[in-house]
Amino acid sequence: MEARRQSQRFQVDLELTIQSESTIWIGHAENVSDGGVFVVSKELKPIGTEVEMTIKLPGVAMPVWAIGVVVWIRETSGKADTPLGMGIQFRLIADDALRRIRDFVRERQAANAAVVQHAVPWTPSGPKKS
Repeated sequence: MEARRQSQRFQVDLELTIQSESTIWIGHAENVSDGGVFVVSKELKPIGTEVEMTIKLPGVAMPVWAIGVVVWIRETSGKADTPLGMGIQFRLIADDALRRIRDFVRERQAANAAVVQHAVPWTPSGPKKS
């Protein structure tokens, strides 16, 4: 799975609404990139199922709307902290919506880098020793 990813994913907890031919439900995205989302759900759709979704990004008034397709599913998990769910790849998404996701991902990257840099100060000769 990891080798097929073309976009870096970021851990999130975003509310989203998903609609397929037969179901509408509110769920959570566990990670997001500009290529798609992993949706935590016990209700799994078959690979190839097309879904319509809206994703609420923090600090953004208008949710992101997209059409995606289920490209992989996690039906079982040997670990208690690994949820069931589906990887959904964006198939149709407006340029503005994609820009908002990319901006969100960039902000997450910057925040993560700042946390790491703060946690382990780095000098050209390596990490500072306390």
